Formats: sequence, structure tokens, C-alpha cells
Amino acid sequence: MENNVGTDQTRRREYPRYKKSCFWVLWSCFVPVATLSYPVYSIWSMVKGQRSLPRPASTLRTAVMFKEGVLLISITPIVGYLVYKRSLALELVSELQKFRHSIRMSSTKRARNGFMIFLVACFIGGYFTIIGREMIYIVQKFSWAYVLVDFFEFVFWFLIDAFTMCFYFTAVSAMSDAYDELISTLSLLRPSPRTVSGSVGTRQNAFAVAAEPTPELHADIFKSASESLVRLHDLHRLLHRYMEFPITVSMQVSVIVTIISLFLMTFWKTAETVWRVKAIAFIVVGALPFIILCNIPEILKYRIEKLQVLLRSLRRHHPDQGFKQATTDLLETLNEFPGFKLCGLFTLGRPCVVDICSFTATYLVILLQFLATER
Repeated sequence: MENNVGTDQTRRREYPRYKKSCFWVLWSCFVPVATLSYPVYSIWSMVKGQRSLPRPASTLRTAVMFKEGVLLISITPIVGYLVYKRSLALELVSELQKFRHSIRMSSTKRARNGFMIFLVACFIGGYFTIIGREMIYIVQKFSWAYVLVDFFEFVFWFLIDAFTMCFYFTAVSAMSDAYDELISTLSLLRPSPRTVSGSVGTRQNAFAVAAEPTPELHADIFKSASESLVRLHDLHRLLHRYMEFPITVSMQVSVIVTIISLFLMTFWKTAETVWRVKAIAFIVVGALPFIILCNIPEILKYRIEKLQVLLRSLRRHHPDQGFKQATTDLLETLNEFPGFKLCGLFTLGRPCVVDICSFTATYLVILLQFLATER
């Protein structure tokens, strides 16, 4: 059997590799600027006569202003990136539309979609709670300038986080359907049993022989499945190339918001009811994005592992050496499973949640130590 898989580099469509450091360096430059936003805001408030001179060490106000500065300043590179990469997004959507999507809803897929809808509903509820609280502040204090900045910030970050989570989940779900279709197609190549046990002895099963695909049909099915697999692999790389920067920044901001929100919970006893509700809402909108984003890659990981098991089974049972070599090439392609690297430290996935929680706990303890020195 001739190897017509098309997994060689000449037939595979190569996309230019995304330089991870380009926007990451830009984002790293914005973090010091966000740190400087606190003294700038304090000086502006004192000039306007809205506040007295702040204490030299005020961990709470510094932490809150740092969070606000990071949120506000991060909007610029994210929006600029999405506008700049608009053509790449259109290419990604057009490639996704070329694959046939499954209409059937299995129980697993229904449960997955339902859980995703529940998490997004909690995320939307948290944001609307924060925005509603700001509207109450307008009615009570009539501080339009302060609240409009917050409103602009929250609405934009809601749209950015919602786009990042929903677009990534939709693309991965579509690719998951394509992998399911590919698995069902390759399952046709499994050898059917040629013998069945009878009362007299073992005789040939004529129905199984008649229903088994011919070698020519085997080659056509395998060639079509191989080309689809290579296209899916390239599409996966294209998806990561487009979504890597938005996901990285969204995860960073989510971690910062979660740390500051948990820090605010230490003032639970002395805080007003409105501030308690706002702190809980900030924890929800801060923690949910990285929890959702870390669980989305597991959808494709399960399909790829299932496809690898099927290809190993086909390679083991098929007698043709060319078929075995072609199957080996496909397995090597699947082993190049592209994954997100967040800041060069974390790989996006469920194990990443443990690392992020450890990171969050470490910096929360540092903030509490600073607070203890003030008291």
C-alpha cells in the first residue's frame, strides 16, 4: 500500500510561527505603568481636594489601585491585538466551517455544554452585580467621572473575557466534533471477524467477508482520514496562534483580580454589606475565567488520546507494511499536540489550576504580611 498520507512537511500547510515574546514584552512593560497609576491617581485626587494625603503604607489602597490600573491598562493591548489579528480570526472561522459538525447531542456533550452555560451565567451575574453596585454609587454620591471610568473598564473586560472564553470553547467544540467524525471513519478500517464458531467446527462467515471494505476502499478511506487529521492539526495550531495572547492576558488579569478580591475578604467584619457583595462578585469574575479556560483543552485531549488508541490498534492488526508506516506517521503528528504555554511557565490545562492556586496563595500571604506590619 502506497503511503499517501500527506503528513510530510511539503504537503502540510505551514503557518508562520507566532512570536510569543512580541506582545508578552509589551504586556510586561504595562505592568510597571499600572503600578505607577496609584500615585498618579492619589496626586490627582489631592489636587482636586477629594482626599487627604494618603498614609505612606496603605496596602489596601495600593492593592486596589494596582488592580484597577492593570484592568484599565490591559484593555488597550487586548483590543489592539484583536483588531490587528482580525484577518487571522476570519481565516480561523473559515477553516472551522469546512469541517462537518455533528448534529447529535450525546449525554456527555449535553452535560459539558450545560456546565459551560452555568459557569458563564455565574460569570455574567458577577459582572452585572458589580455594574449594578456602581450604578447605586452614582445615585448616592453623584461621582460621574469615577463611575464612568469603572463602567468603561468593567464592560470592556466583560466583553473581552466573554469573547475569549466563548470563542475558544466554540472552536474547540467544533474541532471535537471533527475528531469524533474522524474516529468513526477510521473505525471502518478495523478488521471484521472472518470466522465464527459453529456446532461442527469453524466456518467462514460469508456475510462478514462480503461486508468488509476492499483494499482500494481501505486506501481511499485512510487517505481521506489522514488529510482531515493533518488539516485538524494545522487548525489546532492556528487556533493557538490566534488565542494565545488573549488567553495569557485574561489569565493574568484573572489571577490579579482573584488575589486582590481574596485580600479584600479579610476586611469582611468591618465592611458594609454592599462591599461584601462586591467582593464576592469580584472573586466570581476573577476565578471563573481561568477555571473555564483551563478545562477547555481537556475536550480535545480526550479525543486525541482516543484516536491514538484506535491508530495503534489499526497498525497492530493490519498486515500491509505501507499502511503501518502511514499509521506511524499519523501517530507522530498526534504526538506533536500543540499546547498553550502561559508566560513560559504553565501549560494550559487542568494541572495548571493547581499551579495558579499555589501562585495566588503565595501572593495573598505576602499581602497579608504587609497588612500585618501596618497594624
